Amino acid sequence: MVDEVVQQMREMLYAGEFEAGERLRLRDLQQRFGVSHIPIREALRTLEAEGLVENLPQRGAVAAPVSLEVLAEVYDARRMLEPALAARAAPRMTDEDVAELSAAYGRLAEVSASGSDDFFEEHRRFHWLTMRAGATPTLERILRQLWGLSERFLRLSLAFPSDVAPAIQQHRLIYELSAQRDPAVADVVLSHLHLTEDALVSHYSADQPTPDAV
Repeated sequence: MVDEVVQQMREMLYAGEFEAGERLRLRDLQQRFGVSHIPIREALRTLEAEGLVENLPQRGAVAAPVSLEVLAEVYDARRMLEPALAARAAPRMTDEDVAELSAAYGRLAEVSASGSDDFFEEHRRFHWLTMRAGATPTLERILRQLWGLSERFLRLSLAFPSDVAPAIQQHRLIYELSAQRDPAVADVVLSHLHLTEDALVSHYSADQPTPDAV
């Protein structure tokens, strides 16, 4: 039951159904999910550990803020990890790994073109497969936590169609280099990670409101 509540609340936070800074009241959540306060409290603790919820004095649990400062922290961490992992994974890929990645890239290209709600799931799967051969269970947990935080920003960036086309092109290059087992994929991954951050900083410059909700 706790896992189910965590998953539902996580998706709601990603999608912006809880605004940044919004109080997450136990009674309201109990009614919404039809459960007692115990799984709600456990779910909030899990989401706090993931960085999606904050516990504030006098206010209790709130949806974590979305700001350019948080964006910079998240993408800085991702840039430290993902290019190195992709470079390490590429030469280790088996024929089976490449076949699985090829299928994942095909699905990602399809949902990117159609605007399907499956985009975020397929996006996570594609990027994981480019790094899986170089990762450890500990690194996977760290990556997935960072991806969860990143998804709130990714959803913001998709509001600007002009920013999407370059990302799609980079997905193709990442796929091709990974499939060729070329460690040079790291350079494209690094550029790809700059894309969302740079686009959001551009759209929400100092003289515009900073994004505080998704």
